[in-house]
Amino acid sequence: MPIINGCLELKQNAPFEEITEQWYNSLLEGVPPAKWSRPYQNLGWFICGEPYSHDFNTGEAYHYLCFCYNGKYYAGCRSVAKQTADYEWEISAFCRELDTAVKMMTLKYNSLYNSDCAYRVKLKCERLNKTREVRLLCPGHQYIDTIREVLKARGFTILEYDLMTQN
Repeated sequence: MPIINGCLELKQNAPFEEITEQWYNSLLEGVPPAKWSRPYQNLGWFICGEPYSHDFNTGEAYHYLCFCYNGKYYAGCRSVAKQTADYEWEISAFCRELDTAVKMMTLKYNSLYNSDCAYRVKLKCERLNKTREVRLLCPGHQYIDTIREVLKARGFTILEYDLMTQN
């Protein structure tokens, strides 16, 4: 979370950043929100009532857009001039990206192999620049290169992997 001199620092229209529940509540309860929709519920959001910055060319004010999704809190610096539907579409798109980044791929093989290999794999989602550790099961060692190619085609990079078990 980008915090400089005790203040949350987000750039205008940059991707959403995860923030703490404390920051979320502080922004929500400090100044009445400029706009909101169910701020205390999952996928609820609000625009902080106090502007964070503005565009020098247009004079447009930028406020923190904050929301909660699956028990985590996120914020971004957005124009207050947008319509409610625009905020909800952007939040929804971001949450779909998060869901895509955290789902484990399931690959089924019809083969003669009886043994399974379990790997601890550290993946990086290139679109979100986020990493996640997952457990990957495959029917043998020979598939790891193929899986690496499939993941790369879907926007993921295997940063590292370790064999966990072999039956």
